[in-house]
Amino acid sequence: MADGAGPARPRSLREGASRLGGPTRSMGSGHSGRPSQRSAIIVRRLLTTCLLGLLASVMLPACDSDALLGPGAAQGIAGLVLIGPQCPVETEANPCPDLPHQATIEIREQGGAFVTNVRSGSDGTFRVGLRPGAYTLRPESGRPLPTAADQDVTVVAGSYTEVTIHYDTGIR
Repeated sequence: MADGAGPARPRSLREGASRLGGPTRSMGSGHSGRPSQRSAIIVRRLLTTCLLGLLASVMLPACDSDALLGPGAAQGIAGLVLIGPQCPVETEANPCPDLPHQATIEIREQGGAFVTNVRSGSDGTFRVGLRPGAYTLRPESGRPLPTAADQDVTVVAGSYTEVTIHYDTGIR
């Protein structure tokens, strides 16, 4: 005991391990307590591999198909997403128009292959460049509301096909 204030504190990890009955193997001369250069390389490689895997899992789903083109594409789909009704009763004197809606729409080739997901902006619009062909738009629906039906769309060369996706609020 040191100064009668309790058990003496070990002067090193080796001494502490020895008191507890643990291993006291020497780490060799010149060991600074830092990982060896080989260990650092292994850790760096593992971190790089994990980071690359994470990036691939985030980015590849958006690039799964040859159908998806960049933002400057000559053709694709331009859409507007609306949600309504907003009021239980509409009259000519008191119209209650549908409002723009932010939503995620999955785009698939009509054969079923996933192409991409697109999200409409706060103004309800979206635009995605696609190769000419037949596609199915699958709006993400709520549980249970709002809901929107799938839509089949054909993209022709040189123009954007305009679509409107209507979400139903369930208000009646």
